[in-house]
Amino acid sequence: MLNKLCDYGCGQEAKYQLKNGKLCCSESHRNCIAIRKKISESSKNWYRNHPEGKNGALKGRTGWNHGLSKETDSRIAKQAEGIKRAWARGAYDNVDFNLKYSKHSQKSQQLFWQIYYKLPDDIKEDVHFAELNEEYKIGCFQVDFCIPSQKKIIEYFGSYWHMNPKIYKPEDFNKKKKMTAKEIWKLDKTRIEFFENRGYHVEIIWGDK
Repeated sequence: MLNKLCDYGCGQEAKYQLKNGKLCCSESHRNCIAIRKKISESSKNWYRNHPEGKNGALKGRTGWNHGLSKETDSRIAKQAEGIKRAWARGAYDNVDFNLKYSKHSQKSQQLFWQIYYKLPDDIKEDVHFAELNEEYKIGCFQVDFCIPSQKKIIEYFGSYWHMNPKIYKPEDFNKKKKMTAKEIWKLDKTRIEFFENRGYHVEIIWGDK
């Protein structure tokens, strides 16, 4: 602890000194609550003021569809009806559906919640994953599950997406990534070494997709 407040104005105690010399509550200033709020407000201002936001884009005014063109309004209405029908038939309860259309697998988030509830209360405040406090960013990477204060990372690797070595051969080709298993393994190794070189302990959990 540095016994000083974060220089970015979030009001929390500073834990790290960044390369630019400023003190911050997180290893990356982008994870600071104050910076997140500024980024969110910046996005809202773009919709309100940017010329491209005048035709068809939401402008942040009263009414969710205020400022939408008739064509866009109609398209969104059709998409909403499709989602309603999919929800009614239980499509969103299907793991395969979620893996296909969601950035984060349902199984990984369920696992991370189970881990979270088993942690002591003082550590829970510092837990990051997609459905809780967003994924934590370290350098140019976002990690699946992280407890920065404990230097702990858990990565959930889908067996096909990361080409599980117990299942696939080095020359096997991943059609989604358009890379061989060997190339994917090399990238994953670089990513893990990046975290380990910064003092993090990385645990890999293999999924079944």
